[in-house]
Amino acid sequence: MTESCVLVTTIVRHADSRRASGFVRLVDLETDQLRWRLGMPESAHRQHDPNPRGGLRGARGASAHGDRLVVANAERLLVFDDCWSLVREITQPWFGGIHDLLAEADGIWVTCASADLLVKVSWSGEILADWEWRRDPNLRRAFGLTSIPPVDRGLDYRDPETMRTGVRNTVHLNAIARCPQGLLLSFGRVLSPRAYRAAWWRSAAGRLASKLGLPARTSRPTSLDAPSRVEGASAFIVLLEESGSTTVLRRSEGAAIPMHNVAWVNDKLIFNDSNAGALVATAGGNSGDRSVPIPGRPSFARGLAHCRDEVFWVGSQAPLALYRVDLETSTITATIPLHGQEHESVYAICPLPPRFCRAKPPSTGLVEVAGAC
Repeated sequence: MTESCVLVTTIVRHADSRRASGFVRLVDLETDQLRWRLGMPESAHRQHDPNPRGGLRGARGASAHGDRLVVANAERLLVFDDCWSLVREITQPWFGGIHDLLAEADGIWVTCASADLLVKVSWSGEILADWEWRRDPNLRRAFGLTSIPPVDRGLDYRDPETMRTGVRNTVHLNAIARCPQGLLLSFGRVLSPRAYRAAWWRSAAGRLASKLGLPARTSRPTSLDAPSRVEGASAFIVLLEESGSTTVLRRSEGAAIPMHNVAWVNDKLIFNDSNAGALVATAGGNSGDRSVPIPGRPSFARGLAHCRDEVFWVGSQAPLALYRVDLETSTITATIPLHGQEHESVYAICPLPPRFCRAKPPSTGLVEVAGAC
């Protein structure tokens, strides 16, 4: 990474509907200084979101290619040129629970967690491709969900009402990266068969409540800092080849908290173990891991950008900060505090080409906030 700055997106856990729930920051890596901070536009369905922790809150994935940058909230892509002019907004019904993005020359890969879909759109918004793990017998067997029905592509997954009338987001498809063999995908928290059955019965009750016009029920984790947990879940990292075939590269048991982020560097698989609060590198299989703890209580390690060799930038929640991690020496070599709000967590870290770093901050697309730099 030769870029001199990174874009950092964040999500504010438990932000009520009157408060901004996500921010976008430009961080100068040469001076370790925050250049500016702006708010992310809120989801159109934010008022109806029953999830107190994440749900429809926050700024999500970000990815740059050439002179274009794309930043997401839970349902919409904002496309900027390298002068920070907003050139396009892209949304469509499958864009529910957007997580990470991958920008490439011909378009943008979008992980649509709520819809259990991976979607590729052109830079002008046309759907170029879509992929559904539920149609892959290899993955259904690996996940133990052999009888799961296919995705209903006629639904609007941006609407939280859709989420309570069926079992959606079964695998938490939350990260994507390019590697020599194809695409790396993170299935951050795969429901166990038992958890899936329980979710099916809850969705049956949700369908009945929806028909009766009853409002969605809300719930809160026992701790404001701790994510909600799903017992018996696993996390998988999967290789999706150009041919469409899939290979499970990594399985982690006990993923009560979703795993996040993937990368392939020097023939090593790199990922954030958000359960343990660590950055992990493995040369293959489940042995020979090298793990570096990320500070924080909780750290909730999230956001990943390759710097050079085996050096990476990783984000944390408490405190809100960036850390430069050297996997070869298992050390943290730099820390950049981001001075966030209570319960604010790093979501994505996106290296930017130099022109983005020199240009003035955007005047449209993002939102002016009090105390912005």
